[in-house]
Amino acid sequence: MKKLLSATKANIERRRFYLREEREEIAQTNMATLRYASLLTILLLLLLLAVALLTIRDWQPSPYHFALLPAALVMCVIAWWKGDRSSPRAATALCVIFEALLYVIVILIDTLGGPDAPSSFVQLACIAMPALFVLPAWISYGMLLAAEALYTLLVVFLKNPYIAQYDIFGMMTGLLFAFGVSWLVMRSRLKAHELKIRYETMSKRDTLSSLYNKRAFFETARRYFDDHNPNSSCSLAIIDIDNFKQVNDTFGHDAGDRVLSGIGDILLELYRPTDLIARFGGDEYLVLADHMIDEDLIQRRFCELRVRVGERSATAAGTTITVSMGCVFANDQDVDLSELFRQADIALYAAKEHGKNTCVVKRYFAK
Repeated sequence: MKKLLSATKANIERRRFYLREEREEIAQTNMATLRYASLLTILLLLLLLAVALLTIRDWQPSPYHFALLPAALVMCVIAWWKGDRSSPRAATALCVIFEALLYVIVILIDTLGGPDAPSSFVQLACIAMPALFVLPAWISYGMLLAAEALYTLLVVFLKNPYIAQYDIFGMMTGLLFAFGVSWLVMRSRLKAHELKIRYETMSKRDTLSSLYNKRAFFETARRYFDDHNPNSSCSLAIIDIDNFKQVNDTFGHDAGDRVLSGIGDILLELYRPTDLIARFGGDEYLVLADHMIDEDLIQRRFCELRVRVGERSATAAGTTITVSMGCVFANDQDVDLSELFRQADIALYAAKEHGKNTCVVKRYFAK
């Protein structure tokens, strides 16, 4: 029982994460599904009306059959007109309205529209609806249970008792199938989402240090300055391992890889989760630190880095490694990322010229 509860809780959290992280994409997918589902409803209705007239003796469509046609047509027009311009909230609202209309009209067709005939469409709709759109579970299952409750009441009070017992059995069977199909479809969606995240993470991360790679760093940094300019307050540090080639030549590439990975771990420990840390390539690292604009604090952070790198490298490679850092900070300024990087690179070069194992900090000057 504990394992079942734990698995259920984990599945709920996965679903919530998926709905939160992919809300824009889900809205577009839901709108695309709504366009084709409403169009398919119209085509199926016309086809089934024609088949019923040909195959069922003395059958006549009820007013509820005809009510479904304009309802589906209106939803189809709205869905195609709105396209992908709908917000996530609006897309959810349209999908809920479509489901509610379909539930109600199909229930009326199978009850008031044919009190002396067994139900034909309610359970098909109830199985399909929860799996059709990506909606919060309380909406999908809440609407399903409400529809089945309304259907059961109408069957009990309006239909022939002999037919009603079969319809009630069909309702219970359809409900079980609806939950099962919905769970399988959502499970497939969650797995696809998690696989997408895994591939995106692999494309953005340096395989050796697990930090951001160069491309991901600059993409994220550009978004940062888009959000914060013209009042950006941050610092950009370029960190370089001194004489790293000698480590590879003397102790081998395995030792060098351990040093590179270890420095990545140290940077993650020293800086905040909100700071952007990347391995720039080779033996260089980048750190974009939000609101870290105090020169004394930057120097203290470098001193901690220098001490930890020395200790970690002595263990990993059997020799003491030193690092140099060039850092530029901007205080409430309009920052150009390329220019910020260029000035940080100049500061790093100055640190190397000063004898390495040092840090040079400069203020950003806009050009």
